[in-house]
Amino acid sequence: MEKIASGKKIPIIPVRALDVFSGKYESALVKITGTVMEVQKYSIMVKDDSGVIKVYAKKGTNVSFEDISFGQKITVIGIVSLFKGEWEIIPRSQADIQ
Repeated sequence: MEKIASGKKIPIIPVRALDVFSGKYESALVKITGTVMEVQKYSIMVKDDSGVIKVYAKKGTNVSFEDISFGQKITVIGIVSLFKGEWEIIPRSQADIQ
């Protein structure tokens, strides 16, 4: 592995759910704002004006959805991933859930 840069900020791209489904932002760091439609132990579903996207808490990130509730307005920053045919946003830490 070779380090090619340091000290640079990774741009956070504001997106809508529909943008994520296009595949254009796979592996990008994105930000989405919407309303919580479903809360499970390791994931939440967030709805914006274009659709609904899954936000998944990957093991090792220590992200918890315990304080999140249905109908809450939320902003999530995370990495776009395609898992078993389903697009999702994976927050890097609890600070990515606002």
